[in-house]
Parts: sequence; structure tokens; C-alpha cells
Amino acid sequence: QSGAFQHSSFLHGARVAAAGLIKIKRGQLRKLSPLSGHYAPPVKNFREFVRALKDAGADMSRCSISRSYAVLLGLEGYQGAKKHVKLAEQSVKDLINPEEKRKREEAEKDKSQSAETERRVLEQKRLEDSRTRSFSLRVKKGLGLVDGAGEGEEGSKEMQQVDAGAAQR
Repeated sequence: QSGAFQHSSFLHGARVAAAGLIKIKRGQLRKLSPLSGHYAPPVKNFREFVRALKDAGADMSRCSISRSYAVLLGLEGYQGAKKHVKLAEQSVKDLINPEEKRKREEAEKDKSQSAETERRVLEQKRLEDSRTRSFSLRVKKGLGLVDGAGEGEEGSKEMQQVDAGAAQR
């Protein structure tokens, strides 16, 4: 009913840590279930709720956990495995057709103005870094601090000469 106070009204539709059913009989906690009509937090949250009850000293000796918990665990596991298979299939497709991968990634990009600005700034920084590395490499080569093979094989001629001189002694 519109305008009526519902149990979901307590949080005004905000996110919750856990949801479900609690059965209490004669002041004792008897049953817990993660099933909820409005909210659908992950099963992990329900586990954390049960742990928090135990940590708070709740008597769980007569409490049963609904079988729906096991069903939800199985569903989450299945969905996770299905997602991994789908990602693996996509990785293979991307290897076979890199152009399709580029098109898909372009379509998935955040098209907002702030995202575009961030991409430009990051690209500009990457270019400046590569120019700086390139310039410093040319300077090192010019000074004879790096041989012609590249930046990975650092070592000055003086160090090589010292090593050669030590080997002759």
C-alpha cells in the first residue's frame, strides 16, 4: 500500500548487511533463514550475520539454519563457475579476434565527460613518461653509461674496465 509503513521502510530502501527470517520461540532463537522478499544480499553476508550472533553470545544451541542457505550457497557457486567459464571463453575469442575485443572494450568504456578527461590525462602522462625514459636513455647512451642493446643492460664502461682490470690481477 502506498504511504503505508512497511518493514523495508526502516532503512528507506538503503543497503542492508543481511536479510532473512528469524524464528524465536519462548525467547529462544530457533531458526534462521537467508530468504528475503525485498533484499537479496549475498550468502556471505548471512554467514557474517550468524557469526556476529555467535560473537555477541547468542544461544545458538537450539537454532537451525534453513536448508535454503545450502541451496543459495550452491546457486552462488554455480553462478561463479558459470561466470569463470564465460570469461575464459571470452579470453579465447579475444586471442582469436583482437579487433572484436577492441570494439567491445570501446563500447564498454565509460562515456562520461569526467572519464574521458581522466583517459586523456592518463594518456598524456604515459606519453610524457615514455618521452622522459627515451630522453634519459639517449643521454645515458651518449655518456656511454648504457650499451647499445638497450635500457635493460645497464652498466658503465668504467665498471666493465674495472672488472677487466681486476680479472687480470
